[in-house]
Amino acid sequence: MEYDLWYTSGDLKALDFITNMRNYNKRLGKRVLFTPHMAVWLCRHCTEVDANCLKVGNNIYCAPPVRSPTVIGSTALSLGLEEICIYNIASELNQPEAWWDYMKYVSDCRTNNFAPECIDSAKKSAGIDRAKLDACKSRAKHIFKKQYDDLRSSNVPYNPAIVVNNHVYRVFLPCIMRIGNLERG
Repeated sequence: MEYDLWYTSGDLKALDFITNMRNYNKRLGKRVLFTPHMAVWLCRHCTEVDANCLKVGNNIYCAPPVRSPTVIGSTALSLGLEEICIYNIASELNQPEAWWDYMKYVSDCRTNNFAPECIDSAKKSAGIDRAKLDACKSRAKHIFKKQYDDLRSSNVPYNPAIVVNNHVYRVFLPCIMRIGNLERG
């Protein structure tokens, strides 16, 4: 089985899904291929960067609306870049649980309004190598372009969404139940 998660960092609904899905993913083990994706839009007509967007290289990328009272789009994009990098690093080291652990700690940071100190503590708690993370983040323009291109080719119409074996579902707790049922089948 393979599934992809499309979400915006800091989105409380997505964080709840990730936190709950963590245990199912662990039990599914090597029988599943999971890939997280940052939902991001390229703003071809933007001339200025606003609070919802980031300038990355020569392009301006924007976040979809974030369902969080404390996270703005530019922060969500910065967090998303780190989350994609942490996923890539964890995958390279064949330690996928490091991403899930990190995301659990990030979810816990919502009580601190996603304060930078809490996010840094989450990286340390998950054992994230700072040098590798910085090296990955230095490739931000390639990562943002890939996430944007992947989103366009995925035809995912909403965010957060999960794509299970090429079928798109809105992210909400019954999705976990479906995936849990796949585990038994």
